Amino acid sequence: MGYKAASLASITTGYNTLFLRGLRAMTSATAYQSFAAEFTVTDPTTVFPIQGRAPKMREWVGPRTVRDTKVYGYSLTAKLFEATQKVRRQDVEDDKYGLYDGLMEGLGESAGRLPFDQVVAAVIAGTSNTCYDGEYFFDTDHPQDPSGAISTTYANEYGSMALTASNAALVRSYMELRKDEEGQILGVAPNAVMIPTTLRKTAEEIFRGATIIQAQTNAAGTENVGAAAPTNVMQGTFSIIVVPELDASSTSTWYMLDTRMQLKPFFWEWRIRPTFSRITSEDSEYVMSKDEYLFGARARGAAGYGLPQLVSRCQSASL
Repeated sequence: MGYKAASLASITTGYNTLFLRGLRAMTSATAYQSFAAEFTVTDPTTVFPIQGRAPKMREWVGPRTVRDTKVYGYSLTAKLFEATQKVRRQDVEDDKYGLYDGLMEGLGESAGRLPFDQVVAAVIAGTSNTCYDGEYFFDTDHPQDPSGAISTTYANEYGSMALTASNAALVRSYMELRKDEEGQILGVAPNAVMIPTTLRKTAEEIFRGATIIQAQTNAAGTENVGAAAPTNVMQGTFSIIVVPELDASSTSTWYMLDTRMQLKPFFWEWRIRPTFSRITSEDSEYVMSKDEYLFGARARGAAGYGLPQLVSRCQSASL
């Protein structure tokens, strides 16, 4: 005799608890909020008002100077995501539904990774996806003023820029000098680098080592020996975000970011946060024909692009 609805409801509750545990653990582990802002939206398609900088403080002499902040629309449509796991009805009848506990917690972990995975995918696709100013997010000719009032441009895509201390300092200076649409310094202050696993050792030597590792050729010219090790002035200047998923795209591309501001270089919007449910009822046609129950997770959301001024993409190869 099969389980009654109440028993299935109890099993579903237990699976949901496992799902939530996996969801919380993976959401905390990925910590994508360090480089991507998170929003909750109420419409399937949302137009985000990307605006220029807020008015700068000035000495108050005479009447107030009212600044009309320019606002640019950036549209993003939530996508639908799912993950589904089947459970054999015979395992439920034979009290073996615990065999699926790990899989149900795994569904939660998958849901917890969703924003991270999608934001990283957006990072990789930034050379072919546009942002609020109409240019590719990573490009060599972003308009300083998207309204077209001035023709000055800036780049946040750099080729022939391997990850070295001197190149990191150079890209940092480029970012610090970026200006708003009125020609004022934005105040970008890069504080993090995002790298593939392949570049982990290099990044740790540059940004964590107390001294600079150097090499020189010996008198015979056949091998390298350690040279004098000066103090590493780059130590502690950047946090290191290692993203193994980047390796599949490029093992030499790295990113420099300013993650201090409320609006990050990237963002994730939730339309519907992950939920877990039993998809099939006891008397459903699917259960009757397959002798299986279906349990699944569902969510809606999308990854998008914030201010390109806050990030730079660098690679060893020429553009």
